[in-house]
Amino acid sequence: MRYAVIFLVLLTAACMGQESEQPQEVQPAPEEIIDSYFEGLNQRNLPELEDLTHSYFAEDAELLLDYVKNQNLTFEIVEISLLMKEEEFREMTKGLSDADFAEQIGKRGRSYEVIVTIITPDASYEEIFLFVELGETDDGWKVIEPSVLQLLIETSLEVARAGG
Repeated sequence: MRYAVIFLVLLTAACMGQESEQPQEVQPAPEEIIDSYFEGLNQRNLPELEDLTHSYFAEDAELLLDYVKNQNLTFEIVEISLLMKEEEFREMTKGLSDADFAEQIGKRGRSYEVIVTIITPDASYEEIFLFVELGETDDGWKVIEPSVLQLLIETSLEVARAGG
């Protein structure tokens, strides 16, 4: 009987300990953010894009989406690969003071190469190389500079349409 009481006390303590532990919210990996971003573009989902975009560049997300809608573009991601780690990214942005970096990027930044197929009403353009930059904020990884992504999409389409 004594062992049963001890067992119940230990079992109760273990259950109480588990209840008090709060599960940690797992932040999506940068690659998942990029995948969700292009899915948001495909679905024409501005709230999703704004949520995935760094607050410093929030207005650019709407401009990018407007361009994608006006051109009636759809994206299929072929591959996402890390192009620039945090140290290299900070070296590239060394012109930004620490305060500006924190405001515009966050804690750290990364750059990714994204190979996509861009589908237009007239044609499909394969193996288009784009670059997406992300900054890590208190809310997780966020896309930075959607205007640069838009410029890359525009330029890549121009070259692809010209046969280059």
